[in-house]
Amino acid sequence: MTEALHRQLITRLEHDRARMLAAADTATVDEVRIAQSGIAAGYLHAIALTLRTFEGPDAVQAYLRQHADGQHLTAHDGPTVREAAADDRTYWNDKYAGDR
Repeated sequence: MTEALHRQLITRLEHDRARMLAAADTATVDEVRIAQSGIAAGYLHAIALTLRTFEGPDAVQAYLRQHADGQHLTAHDGPTVREAAADDRTYWNDKYAGDR
């Protein structure tokens, strides 16, 4: 019974992840594409956690080799909050430097 339930959960998570990946691929605004790709990554992590819990780490590795396409986030590899804040300050300072 448990095996059937966790497989049902994985199927649902895969469906939701596919929906977000499709939306990310058709997005015309970078921020929207990045957000949807990040949500899809969350679904991938939920699938990995479910697999690890019920089938073990080998099942997770096999799944990721098959489903992590390299085009979408599978882990956060972007800037830290501090780096992003520094970039924001630099952008606005440079943009309005001539107005002073």
